[in-house]
Amino acid sequence: MARMASQVRTWPILFTFLWAVLFSGAVAAATVKLDAVSYAIKDHGTVDLRTIEVTDTNLTEAEVARMFSPGTVDEADALFARLDAAAITIGEIAVAAANQRYTLHDVRATGVRNGKVDRLSVGGLDGRAEGAGGGTTTVKVGAFAVEKADVGPMLSGLAGGHRPTGRMDATRIVVSDIEIAAPDNEVPANAPGGNTYLIKLASFEVSNARDGSVDRSVATMKGMSIDPPAASRAAQSLTLYGYDRIDVESTFSGRYDAQARTYVLEDLTISVAKVGSIKIDAILGGIDTAPLSSDGDAAMRALADSELSHLAIRITNSGYFEQALAVAAAQEHKSPQQIRLKWTGAIEALAMDPSSGPAMRKLNDAVAAFISDPKSLTVTLDARRPVKLGELGEVRSPDALMELVDIDAKAGP
Repeated sequence: MARMASQVRTWPILFTFLWAVLFSGAVAAATVKLDAVSYAIKDHGTVDLRTIEVTDTNLTEAEVARMFSPGTVDEADALFARLDAAAITIGEIAVAAANQRYTLHDVRATGVRNGKVDRLSVGGLDGRAEGAGGGTTTVKVGAFAVEKADVGPMLSGLAGGHRPTGRMDATRIVVSDIEIAAPDNEVPANAPGGNTYLIKLASFEVSNARDGSVDRSVATMKGMSIDPPAASRAAQSLTLYGYDRIDVESTFSGRYDAQARTYVLEDLTISVAKVGSIKIDAILGGIDTAPLSSDGDAAMRALADSELSHLAIRITNSGYFEQALAVAAAQEHKSPQQIRLKWTGAIEALAMDPSSGPAMRKLNDAVAAFISDPKSLTVTLDARRPVKLGELGEVRSPDALMELVDIDAKAGP
């Protein structure tokens, strides 16, 4: 899976090219039509555009030319910030880099003003990337759209051929009908069933809203399926537990208060068909988003310095526990009921340890109840004082954890 991810890790570059094109693409006074434009992004490949139409732009042809002139980065950034157009449409954008190529179809941006766009839509995307270990990864996207986007930070430095490092803000992003095919290099291409992972996603949507100092985000992912090649280790493991593929859906909602420097994870739920789900909610404080948006050590330090006040995890079983019980029973040549009693006994023995406090005994009792009737298990941690995540990572014993948090646990429907 790591290799598969590395082969499709070109999305940031692809989006950078797309924004560069939409907010600079060969515009002129009034409405202009061009057959083709081609240019390079330093060290990141080339971009070819076909069938371009820019409607009602405020920049002159000379100003547009200067936006793309090497060595005029500062002036070009100012022109990007001034760019105004009723609409920009591009029939096709082809992005080519080392061992990879992506083509976007029917691209249209409306309401382009001062580095912002009312709506951007893409009718489809096709792409392919050659892996370092051999094999080709292909990507197809049916359509995607972005609404009320501020892309000014992403445009800085484009005229000099540099890859921007700023991020895009948008109120809504919708992507549909994604299909990725990626080879498993551990499996021969001529193996029965081939050696290709097939990943599909029906839709992915993110919405963002701001109210004063509070930023709120909501996201949903629907209809995701992962089909591993039949001869792969992943497929063999799935088969052992009675599955032939993975079907996933998820929901997310959270809010960040910049003034209070707090983040509330209201809901993160991941559901796997015929397996179960995990739901998480949490409250974090002392968060500075600037380091978190950077790369490397600064982001890790900022995360470690954030403070946990509350964490709740709810696990719901939809069939996986019974499969795991059956696998353990087969491996140990016992009945599922014998395995269940063995697991329950081990948990009850821990609860009888004289050194266990009331919280640990309650946790053990809840786990034992879940094993006996596997429906749901909820574990809640409430900090006695705000605890840095780095401090939690250094906890080495239940007693040390009990000094920092109060634990509650329950099994139920």
